[in-house]
Amino acid sequence: MNAQPKTKFLIMLVALLAIANIVLLGIMFSKKPHAGFDRGSRREEQMKNFLQKELGFSPAQMQAYDSSGSTHRQAMRRLFDEMKQHKENNLRNLGNSSFTDSAIEATALKAGEQKKLIEQKMLQHLQEIRLICTAEQRAKFDTSIYKLFGKKDRNKPDKK
Repeated sequence: MNAQPKTKFLIMLVALLAIANIVLLGIMFSKKPHAGFDRGSRREEQMKNFLQKELGFSPAQMQAYDSSGSTHRQAMRRLFDEMKQHKENNLRNLGNSSFTDSAIEATALKAGEQKKLIEQKMLQHLQEIRLICTAEQRAKFDTSIYKLFGKKDRNKPDKK
């Protein structure tokens, strides 16, 4: 085979790959960030809208909510960091114990305890928010808070 057609083919292939890379980079940088990255801020915004619009929180109540929320976020960040560290340690220990059934059971129990603690902290935060409410707002809070957390994320496609 002649050397010139080979080099022409290779040059065309490299050019085509370069163009494809440029197009993919353009698509990546032109899109909005993935929805999972800002889930916390969307949830917070939804909660604030719920408290102001649905429950009628006053500015003083919103200030109390913001203060409570800030403390809650710091505590949760620490818990999630600890959970990540525990998960790495648990998986390392699981590997050291050759993934025996008892080691798997123990690791699952530890993970469940950590997730239970996080869930309890989240529910306690809801309890703190409820305490900020007036008597009328509490009744509405009690009967409608599930709607806020039960909503599906409309930006995500349905999993089937």
